[in-house]
Amino acid sequence: MRFLTWIIAIPVALIIVIFAISNRTPALIDLSPLPFLIDVPIWAIAVGAVLFGIIVGSTVRWLLDHRRRLLANSRAKKLKSAEKEILLLRRKIAKLEKLEFGKTSQININNSKKFS
Repeated sequence: MRFLTWIIAIPVALIIVIFAISNRTPALIDLSPLPFLIDVPIWAIAVGAVLFGIIVGSTVRWLLDHRRRLLANSRAKKLKSAEKEILLLRRKIAKLEKLEFGKTSQININNSKKFS
């Protein structure tokens, strides 16, 4: 999986570097309602737009996954309580088996004495 990541990441990085080198000319950005004019290279605009899209997309995905995270957390809590209950019941069974084994061995000893 890590190898596949590198196979994809290296060509993408090369394309970004080639794009940045070939688009060094400045572009004028007019922030319309504000009285600002910014002179920025074209590559910075493109890379900034991609980064902005990644951040916005990741935030939306994180917000939409909120319900799944809540469901996973509640299921994990239920699983943990069920495991505790299973452990408690196993201990009770072991304790009852010890008591029952003690009674049956006493009965067997008493019965064997009667027949001797």
